[in-house]
Amino acid sequence: MEQFRALTPFITLFLAVGLAIIGWFIRELIRDSRENFANLRSDLGARLDKMEADIDKLEGKVEMDIKTIEASRALDQKWVYENFIEKELYFRTVGEIKGLISKIFEEIKEVNRQVNQQIGAARKGQSNG
Repeated sequence: MEQFRALTPFITLFLAVGLAIIGWFIRELIRDSRENFANLRSDLGARLDKMEADIDKLEGKVEMDIKTIEASRALDQKWVYENFIEKELYFRTVGEIKGLISKIFEEIKEVNRQVNQQIGAARKGQSNG
Protein backbone atom coordinates (compact mmCIF):
# COMPACT_ATOMS: atom_id res chain seq x y z
CA MET A 1 0.00 0.00 0.00
CA GLU A 2 2.86 2.36 0.76
CA GLN A 3 4.30 1.73 -2.68
CA PHE A 4 0.94 2.55 -4.28
CA ARG A 5 0.76 5.83 -2.35
CA ALA A 6 4.29 6.65 -3.45
CA LEU A 7 3.53 5.91 -7.13
CA THR A 8 0.12 7.63 -7.25
CA PRO A 9 1.53 11.14 -7.98
CA PHE A 10 3.70 9.75 -10.79
CA ILE A 11 0.77 7.84 -12.27
CA THR A 12 -1.38 10.96 -12.08
CA LEU A 13 1.39 13.01 -13.72
CA PHE A 14 1.81 10.39 -16.44
CA LEU A 15 -1.97 10.36 -17.13
CA ALA A 16 -2.16 14.18 -17.14
CA VAL A 17 0.77 14.43 -19.60
CA GLY A 18 -0.85 11.73 -21.76
CA LEU A 19 -4.17 13.59 -21.83
CA ALA A 20 -2.36 16.84 -22.66
CA ILE A 21 -0.52 15.16 -25.55
CA ILE A 22 -3.78 13.65 -26.86
CA GLY A 23 -5.52 17.06 -26.59
CA TRP A 24 -2.66 18.79 -28.42
CA PHE A 25 -2.75 16.11 -31.14
CA ILE A 26 -6.53 16.50 -31.60
CA ARG A 27 -6.18 20.31 -31.72
CA GLU A 28 -3.52 20.01 -34.45
CA LEU A 29 -5.72 17.65 -36.44
CA ILE A 30 -8.63 20.08 -36.22
CA ARG A 31 -6.41 23.01 -37.28
CA ASP A 32 -5.06 21.05 -40.26
CA SER A 33 -8.58 20.02 -41.24
CA ARG A 34 -9.77 23.63 -41.12
CA GLU A 35 -6.84 24.72 -43.30
CA ASN A 36 -7.56 21.92 -45.76
CA PHE A 37 -11.25 22.84 -45.90
CA ALA A 38 -10.38 26.52 -46.43
CA ASN A 39 -8.04 25.57 -49.29
CA LEU A 40 -10.66 23.27 -50.75
CA ARG A 41 -13.28 26.01 -50.55
CA SER A 42 -11.04 28.54 -52.32
CA ASP A 43 -10.06 25.98 -54.98
CA LEU A 44 -13.70 25.10 -55.62
CA GLY A 45 -14.59 28.78 -55.76
CA ALA A 46 -11.88 29.37 -58.36
CA ARG A 47 -13.06 26.37 -60.37
CA LEU A 48 -16.67 27.59 -60.24
CA ASP A 49 -15.63 31.06 -61.37
CA LYS A 50 -13.71 29.55 -64.29
CA MET A 51 -16.68 27.36 -65.21
CA GLU A 52 -19.02 30.37 -65.10
CA ALA A 53 -16.69 32.26 -67.43
CA ASP A 54 -16.57 29.27 -69.79
CA ILE A 55 -20.37 28.98 -69.71
CA ASP A 56 -20.72 32.69 -70.49
CA LYS A 57 -18.37 32.28 -73.47
CA LEU A 58 -20.35 29.29 -74.71
CA GLU A 59 -23.65 31.15 -74.27
CA GLY A 60 -22.29 34.03 -76.33
CA LYS A 61 -21.13 31.64 -79.03
CA VAL A 62 -24.48 29.84 -79.07
CA GLU A 63 -26.35 33.13 -79.32
CA MET A 64 -24.19 34.19 -82.25
CA ASP A 65 -24.74 30.80 -83.92
CA ILE A 66 -28.50 31.11 -83.43
CA LYS A 67 -28.51 34.62 -84.92
CA THR A 68 -26.46 33.38 -87.88
CA ILE A 69 -28.81 30.43 -88.41
CA GLU A 70 -31.89 32.66 -88.14
CA ALA A 71 -30.46 35.09 -90.69
CA SER A 72 -29.59 32.23 -93.02
CA ARG A 73 -33.06 30.74 -92.58
CA ALA A 74 -34.71 34.07 -93.34
CA LEU A 75 -32.65 34.43 -96.50
CA ASP A 76 -33.53 30.87 -97.54
CA GLN A 77 -37.23 31.47 -96.94
CA LYS A 78 -37.08 34.71 -98.92
CA TRP A 79 -35.33 32.93 -101.80
CA VAL A 80 -37.88 30.07 -101.80
CA TYR A 81 -40.77 32.53 -101.63
CA GLU A 82 -39.39 34.65 -104.47
CA ASN A 83 -38.53 31.71 -106.73
CA PHE A 84 -41.24 29.10 -106.16
CA ILE A 85 -44.40 30.75 -104.90
CA GLU A 86 -46.78 32.65 -107.12
CA LYS A 87 -47.66 35.88 -105.41
CA GLU A 88 -51.27 35.97 -106.58
CA LEU A 89 -51.86 32.42 -105.32
CA TYR A 90 -50.18 33.25 -102.00
CA PHE A 91 -52.33 36.34 -101.41
CA ARG A 92 -55.47 34.48 -102.45
CA THR A 93 -54.67 31.63 -100.01
CA VAL A 94 -53.92 33.99 -97.16
CA GLY A 95 -57.15 35.86 -97.84
CA GLU A 96 -59.15 32.60 -97.89
CA ILE A 97 -57.62 31.50 -94.58
CA LYS A 98 -58.44 34.84 -92.99
CA GLY A 99 -61.99 34.53 -94.32
CA LEU A 100 -62.34 31.01 -92.91
CA ILE A 101 -61.08 32.13 -89.52
CA SER A 102 -63.54 35.03 -89.39
CA LYS A 103 -66.40 32.66 -90.38
CA ILE A 104 -65.42 30.27 -87.58
CA PHE A 105 -65.48 33.09 -85.02
CA GLU A 106 -68.85 34.29 -86.28
CA GLU A 107 -70.28 30.77 -85.92
CA ILE A 108 -68.83 30.47 -82.40
CA LYS A 109 -70.48 33.78 -81.46
CA GLU A 110 -73.82 32.55 -82.83
CA VAL A 111 -73.58 29.26 -80.90
CA ASN A 112 -72.66 31.19 -77.76
CA ARG A 113 -75.70 33.47 -78.23
CA GLN A 114 -78.02 30.49 -78.69
CA VAL A 115 -76.62 28.70 -75.62
CA ASN A 116 -77.02 31.83 -73.51
CA GLN A 117 -80.67 32.17 -74.67
CA GLN A 118 -81.40 28.57 -73.75
CA ILE A 119 -79.72 28.89 -70.36
CA GLY A 120 -81.68 32.09 -69.69
CA ALA A 121 -84.96 30.36 -70.62
CA ALA A 122 -84.13 27.38 -68.41
CA ARG A 123 -83.37 29.64 -65.47
CA LYS A 124 -86.66 31.53 -65.96
CA GLY A 125 -88.51 28.22 -66.01
CA GLN A 126 -86.88 27.08 -62.76
CA SER A 127 -87.60 30.35 -60.97
CA ASN A 128 -91.28 30.31 -62.06
CA GLY A 129 -91.81 26.63 -61.23
